[in-house]
Amino acid sequence: MGSREIDHFLARLVAGYGGRVRLAVAEQHHDSSVFSPLGMWMLLAAATVGARGGPHERLKSVVGCSAPRAQQLLDALLSDPPPALSVALALWTRGELTSDEMMRWVRALPPGVQVGAMPSQEQADAWARQNTLDLIQRFPSEVEHLVSCLVSAVATRVSWEDPFDTVDADEALPGGSPWRGQVGQMLCADHPQHAAIAQTEQAGTVAVLEALAQEGIAVICVSAAPDIPRTRVMDAAQQIAAHLGHETQLAGESLFNLPIGEGHSWSLTERARPAWEAGQRFERITRAVLPAWSIRSSTDLLADKRFGAGAALETLDTATGVAGPADARQEAVARFDRYGFEAAAITVVGTAVSALAPASEMGIERVANLRFDHPFAAVAVGAQPRQASPARWVGLPMFEAWVTSPVEPESGRTRPRPAWISE
Repeated sequence: MGSREIDHFLARLVAGYGGRVRLAVAEQHHDSSVFSPLGMWMLLAAATVGARGGPHERLKSVVGCSAPRAQQLLDALLSDPPPALSVALALWTRGELTSDEMMRWVRALPPGVQVGAMPSQEQADAWARQNTLDLIQRFPSEVEHLVSCLVSAVATRVSWEDPFDTVDADEALPGGSPWRGQVGQMLCADHPQHAAIAQTEQAGTVAVLEALAQEGIAVICVSAAPDIPRTRVMDAAQQIAAHLGHETQLAGESLFNLPIGEGHSWSLTERARPAWEAGQRFERITRAVLPAWSIRSSTDLLADKRFGAGAALETLDTATGVAGPADARQEAVARFDRYGFEAAAITVVGTAVSALAPASEMGIERVANLRFDHPFAAVAVGAQPRQASPARWVGLPMFEAWVTSPVEPESGRTRPRPAWISE
């Protein structure tokens, strides 16, 4: 399997996993949420490599591939991640846990997986900061209570190719807008290049805005009618994101197929204008308005079997020979603002100390104006930079967010350049 095939296969598997757990995430978070399907998939893939018997079969079903293929995909991702994405994966154990099962698992893991002794809480917190670009300051679990754990981290911080302007919210939003009066400023893109009103199977007609970063990551924002369930809007966003992974243009509905007037996420007007032929038609989207947003979520991965954390825990217990209370969660943050996007997630699946005594020193024209003024979906995926050679990992889902409230945009005029952009 070549590198391009690996990239596309991994993107499909992670997107499939995200689709299967989307409802489980929504059931825990009735308002805003952010979740990284990539972070959880990485952890489950590492568990698949070490699993046997029933847990192995369940994990294969969850991750969507065999253990050898999971090993290959993890190796490719850890050894050559997207330039704007930080990824890390670790297997930590306490004490002299050197069973045959553990040694077999460790030997099968890709070289990029960190394997070692359970760190102190201070060391685990430092690991979290280092591998999330300082976006998550504290490790999600109290490591002094863990005997073993699998942990993954994913993070990105990127700058838009075209920064957003700002506009007075009361001016930009109609009187009946749910978010009118909640913030003073909204983000605004005049004559956006990557915006459309599109038809989707899952959520009907939606407004779509693609925000493209310099580093080859895109955030796809999708606004559907307010009565469409959030999971269907998220599914539609993922479908659009997957399409954009293979196409350079955002395909939308002709504005002449839509009624003039107010839609759920746009206003549409019509006017006469000079043309070269009688009856010639022109159409364009002249503005998109959306909020800045900032979300932090904690997701209990044991609350629903669809996450697959139970099989990963069984694999840990078998390898260490120590069963105990379980700890499985994902902490994630994301921020979308005028100059760029940043997000991070740490996913932990671990077994708490029960049979072992804790060691105190250890731990771990028609003219359409789009508006995103009610809860909408956002999906961050690998994208093809507009002014670069073909990039790997196009279409790889990294983060998914459901945005239910706006925040004020940052007021600074410039944004620091990420370290991975050469001077």
